[in-house]
Amino acid sequence: MKTSEHLVIGGLYNRERLKRMFGITDAALYNGIFKPSGHDSVWIFLTGEKQADRTPYKDRIEGEYVYFDGQLSGKTDGLIIDSRATGYELLLFYRPSKYAYGKEAGAAFRYYGPVE
Repeated sequence: MKTSEHLVIGGLYNRERLKRMFGITDAALYNGIFKPSGHDSVWIFLTGEKQADRTPYKDRIEGEYVYFDGQLSGKTDGLIIDSRATGYELLLFYRPSKYAYGKEAGAAFRYYGPVE
């Protein structure tokens, strides 16, 4: 399944909503890089301004380019590096800060769609 077929570019999605939409129970959803079981998609969650208690990865969007640090453990790097070979689509979810869209949005991310 390609997740992108079920999402709206520009839409706001928090992780709880994504859990409900796709029946996800895997706690790994709360990591920055997540591949849902049964999907040919890798979800990339980026936050521009991190909270003080989080690893200070430097993630940003500049024009049509996305810059982000890999996770310290490197466990999910291959999902991104090998995405063309595996056929996995890379889907970007970005928020300027945790509550950029208001607390009522539940720490939502804006969905930017597939990226390369």
